[in-house]
Amino acid sequence: MVKNGRGVVCLLCTAVVFSTIIGYAAAQDRVNGPLNAGFKVALRGNVHGFAKAENDLGRADGSRPMQGVTLAFHPSAAQQKDLDQFLAELGDPSSPNYHKYLTPKQFGQRFGMSWNDLNKVTAWLQSEGFNNIKVANGRNEISFDGTVAQVESAFNVEMRHYLVDGVVHPRGVGGICGECCGSAHLRAEA
Repeated sequence: MVKNGRGVVCLLCTAVVFSTIIGYAAAQDRVNGPLNAGFKVALRGNVHGFAKAENDLGRADGSRPMQGVTLAFHPSAAQQKDLDQFLAELGDPSSPNYHKYLTPKQFGQRFGMSWNDLNKVTAWLQSEGFNNIKVANGRNEISFDGTVAQVESAFNVEMRHYLVDGVVHPRGVGGICGECCGSAHLRAEA
């Protein structure tokens, strides 16, 4: 039997932690087997509207650094269903989840990639020579640095420069940039 208020608080905290762990299963692995450089799938619908022939300045310099390139991962169908339900509950005053917002870490545990999958992707990025690899707390993005040549080789794309309204935009041709790669806008040199 608990004899003081401190013990009751401790028991309640323990119960909350266990109910949270039991209530939500860990993210399931979705990457089957090792990643390899030979197998690639083209992503469709990721070419930006300014990637037109009239804006094309030519191939990007392979030695040019690319910082903060980002791979974004979609939730699984089950995670998306759970996320949609959770978002509806956040705004429902009758729900036990009403206004119970998640930290990025909690979001990642529930709706992000599994650590096994993230470790596989991170190891593959390292094997391709990328550095400064960082997994977002939400476990739905990995950012990294490298060169244009490394991005072209790893993702089987051709990086080009496009000039739009006086700003040079480096972009990949072949579907990798857009949702999956971020790149900074660069001012045209005079």
